Amino acid sequence: MKKQQKNKSTFTDPRDGKVYKTVKIGNQVWLAENLAYDAEGSKCYDNDESNGKKYGRLYDWETAMKACPKGWHLPSIEEVETLISFAGGDEIAWDKLKAKNNWEFGGESDNGTDNYGFAAMPGGFGRADDSFTLAGAAGCWWIAKKRDANYAYNWGISLFDLEVKRSADKSSNLFSVRCIQDYDPKSTFTDPRDGKVYKTVKIGEQVWMAENLAYEAEGSVCCDVKYGRLYHWDTAMKSCPEGWHLPSKEEWQTLFDFVGGMKIAGKKLKATSGWDEHDGKSGDGTDDFGFAALPGGYGDSDPDSNRWCPSSEGYYGEWWTSDSQEYEGVVRGVIRYMECTSNRIGRSVALNQFKMFSVRCLRSTK
Repeated sequence: MKKQQKNKSTFTDPRDGKVYKTVKIGNQVWLAENLAYDAEGSKCYDNDESNGKKYGRLYDWETAMKACPKGWHLPSIEEVETLISFAGGDEIAWDKLKAKNNWEFGGESDNGTDNYGFAAMPGGFGRADDSFTLAGAAGCWWIAKKRDANYAYNWGISLFDLEVKRSADKSSNLFSVRCIQDYDPKSTFTDPRDGKVYKTVKIGEQVWMAENLAYEAEGSVCCDVKYGRLYHWDTAMKSCPEGWHLPSKEEWQTLFDFVGGMKIAGKKLKATSGWDEHDGKSGDGTDDFGFAALPGGYGDSDPDSNRWCPSSEGYYGEWWTSDSQEYEGVVRGVIRYMECTSNRIGRSVALNQFKMFSVRCLRSTK
């Protein structure tokens, strides 16, 4: 797994002037400390203000839902899952997210490696009867979703479980809060040729369109607008707008390496919905970086095939590179693909000149 450089800054809560460290992890920005805002009904562990300074404050679920400052919010289940996935999954993330200090209980110490600067702190939890437990041994954080009238979801890390845990507990219980920054719409690019606005995303040092190209170049076809258009290779080579280009296989590889390598890049780059199930399992990805790859399939303009629109929509996402290679004595375009049955990235070459695939444009460097 690629180790992310810790990208820290600060945020000042205008309500009380408290300065929090913040950290960008993948495509998310989190407070790198437990919330300490003195909202009505919140408490410090053991009602001791020194614990509030050390661990932040504890909140019931209703209070937690409105405790984050403007521009921040209590994370959804999906946002928590994205964080855990980025950090390696349940059995790895628990150690990589824990702070390097203050994890100790009963004379035993087991601090984390804090690979990403999240610095998860063991603030313990409290109950409505004003009892408190497990400070130093467990951190429990509310999620913005109720299970029913009396229970709400949370996630936690403790010294007793070598994995991240999820649970549903009484919403009157008191847990910590980690705020996540409100969704900041990705930068956009407007194609001057047709006025279409595309989301864009910076991943590493590259800036990609976060959608498949939809420019109606001559010979391209559109089978479903959400997937963009499909292009022959020679058309794809000249279809990106000025300032953008069809990426080479090396540029695609730079992307895959940044997100963790060919074996897992598909999972991390695929959109969180839109991919078919296979053997009862969803083919959706975690979209950790905002690339939002969708399974637009492929087209075939061979007049004998009568298959302009792809039968593999929902199953395959296939994109042209600017590279070519000889196949059976003829030069063919090279592609990269993802499929619903795998987390891997595939490599292939177009079998004939009639094949049509999606295009993702990469911003050209100046």
